Amino acid sequence: MFCGNCFIAYPWSGLGGDFRETSLAGMKAAPVTKYLGFSCDTSSVANEITACYDVEGQYRAAMNCGLLDPATALPEFLKALEDAGIQKIIDCYQTQLNEWQAAHK
Repeated sequence: MFCGNCFIAYPWSGLGGDFRETSLAGMKAAPVTKYLGFSCDTSSVANEITACYDVEGQYRAAMNCGLLDPATALPEFLKALEDAGIQKIIDCYQTQLNEWQAAHK
């Protein structure tokens, strides 16, 4: 169980006395992603990122609260993201990731 910094927190009711050791063992056993160290330069898609954030902001609250019918709202949302340039952002990331992977084999 991870809540805040478990190494300085008091144990929650029900946690055993070894919860810190259990947490540490879990962290040490976690796999390390092969993408650690990758960072994308998004300067060429800054306008598209802003446009996609704007689209997300238009839909977030209503979708999270269940005010919109997913059968109609989700396709509209995805179309709005496409129109805002989401594919250009994805392509930018993928190109840079491919280049990064090739350089870090």
